[in-house]
Amino acid sequence: MKQCSRTIDRIHEAAGEFDRETLAHCLDCASCRRELEAVVAAMSPEAPKVPERLNVQTLAACRNGRARRFRFRAERVLAWSGAAAVLCLVAVNLRFSAPLAAAPRIPEWDATPLLGELSDIGREISQTQKLFAAEGVFGETDGSI
Repeated sequence: MKQCSRTIDRIHEAAGEFDRETLAHCLDCASCRRELEAVVAAMSPEAPKVPERLNVQTLAACRNGRARRFRFRAERVLAWSGAAAVLCLVAVNLRFSAPLAAAPRIPEWDATPLLGELSDIGREISQTQKLFAAEGVFGETDGSI
């Protein structure tokens, strides 16, 4: 009631320019809204009266507009946060999937020459064993000297 009396005082003192708080209160309070309509009608008597059906539809649109603005803000926040998350994932993926240019590539080791030398050494050892066996250096049965 105290707020309504202050709002009605502001309506009468406004001289045709109403602040946002007054208009917001008039959207919610029917008695203050009737007072605002009476003051506006007294300021311009030649203006036609607003039909009650249009008045109800306008108020419904204003109330739904508040919910729509809140929903739009929530959707916008979710869209931006989703876009930021996607950009972070793309950046991380590009960072860790790209080959490292700074690390030198180590060539594979070719063991073919070493294996060739090992087979030559193995052949030499078997020939040496055959020569020692032919000269009788190794024992016939156990292969010891």
